Amino acid sequence: MAKTLRRHPEVVEAWSVTGEADAIARVRTEDNAGLERLIMELQRNGLVVRTRSQVVMSRLVQHGAVEPG
Repeated sequence: MAKTLRRHPEVVEAWSVTGEADAIARVRTEDNAGLERLIMELQRNGLVVRTRSQVVMSRLVQHGAVEPG
């Protein structure tokens, strides 16, 4: 899985996890069409059979960081 995810520059970080999913990846794409392309590429070889996406809207809290100001 890691080898497959490394091939895609849109994948910023990825973790193996317990539970229903095998992995969680944080990705950055230009737009929704880019996200759709990435998902289709990941599913093409059959290694990724299902995905679930969540889009981050805005940051609510960040502890320990200096806010610009």
